[in-house]
Amino acid sequence: MRIHLQPAAMAACLTAAVVASALAEEPPARFTFEEQSDALVIKLDDETLATYLFGHEKLTRPAFVNVRTPGGTQVTRNFPPVLPDDRDHPVMHPGIWIGFGHLHGQDYWRLKARVEHDGFVEPPQASGSTASFTVRNRYLTEDGQGEVCQDTTRYELQVKPYGLLMLVEAVFQSEQDFYFGDQEESGLAVRIASPLRVQGGNGTILNDRGERNGAEIWGKEARWVDYFGTMDGNEVGVMIMPSAANPRRCWIHARDYGVVVSNPFPRQPQERREPYVKTWVKQRTPFRLAYAVAIHETPPEAFDRDEVYAACSALLSSQEHGRRLQPRQQATGDR
Repeated sequence: MRIHLQPAAMAACLTAAVVASALAEEPPARFTFEEQSDALVIKLDDETLATYLFGHEKLTRPAFVNVRTPGGTQVTRNFPPVLPDDRDHPVMHPGIWIGFGHLHGQDYWRLKARVEHDGFVEPPQASGSTASFTVRNRYLTEDGQGEVCQDTTRYELQVKPYGLLMLVEAVFQSEQDFYFGDQEESGLAVRIASPLRVQGGNGTILNDRGERNGAEIWGKEARWVDYFGTMDGNEVGVMIMPSAANPRRCWIHARDYGVVVSNPFPRQPQERREPYVKTWVKQRTPFRLAYAVAIHETPPEAFDRDEVYAACSALLSSQEHGRRLQPRQQATGDR
């Protein structure tokens, strides 16, 4: 039996075939690195995607700065801030980072004590649209003479249809007992690009219950929180997803001026520097924190936050992912 197609149908079939062929021939995105003495520049298709800064004179803890979507839109505030950026906390809020306001009596959030980069446990490596590296950090006392603990942190970047996925897995350990305090400034944090902030921009903060902005979100536990808005006519944002396997469920420190923190420690009944509750970690016992960060740039109807969370939660909670890090591995560049 012969099938006769009308001209319009034939044209549609040919168009579909051409599009499919073009997609099939399009090369996958490719990560590369540029290693510097104080930073690791991460590139995608030869364009700078972000810089992992670990040796800055004033920023005394590591951070990802000037983070962009694969399409080139910057979603974190300029580091250092430049006009017309908002200028508050110019060094403390660099981009995407992990920080602690009270770790065994030391303040790494406000940069009073230093987190010292102690080398790459696994050097930067890339395979097509996936890249990863693992670092070790030493949490020094304020006088620089002592050490509270070390962390071994693995970062993995994956190109996704919605943009970019960052997986973060940090394991803290020490030869002595140590504790985390319960300050609100603790956990994984994002300082959003100035045009995306709620106060003074066009942004919105949203959690998994549909609550919006600082007044509704601050202080509440959440499976995910997304800080997003519009730049150059496109919706972009940064969504934080703490692992369900973390020691406790995270609550959200969200501010309309542009910062959001996913905090894995108890919330203080009233803000103060000294902790109400100390989370103790026994000597030589690993303490693990893991997060996923989705940097998205697709239209709202194409970005299903609950679907993204479910996929990332399964990955972060998997036994295989949880065993990737060995906290006492030798780092390259050790003295």
